[in-house]
Amino acid sequence: MKNNNIRLAKTTDIQNIVVLINTAYRSNRGWTHEHKMVAGQRINCDQVMILLAQTNVKLFVLENHDQIIGCIGLTEFDDSIEIGSLSISTRSKCRRAFDSVTFTDFRKNDQINIMS
Repeated sequence: MKNNNIRLAKTTDIQNIVVLINTAYRSNRGWTHEHKMVAGQRINCDQVMILLAQTNVKLFVLENHDQIIGCIGLTEFDDSIEIGSLSISTRSKCRRAFDSVTFTDFRKNDQINIMS
């Protein structure tokens, strides 16, 4: 989809990331949700700040027309990488944008070597 941009999350993105993740997981509108199993927020601003400060974590955001519509966190361990914080906007238009994202999008942004 045109106008998609994948980049590392910045501290100025924290509030939008919190809203995105909590809406995706703690409402009944997300592609996967826990709203009937777990109460409260999934994540808060302080927790996202901690993620961004960790050297073995990369948190990527997907933007469309400069609006954050998705995110994914990658945590590097000695012998593996863990995927977390995978979220997509609950708006159907945004879901289609996320479906079209591939690792080619990372490569064109020179971010495929994600853990260096």
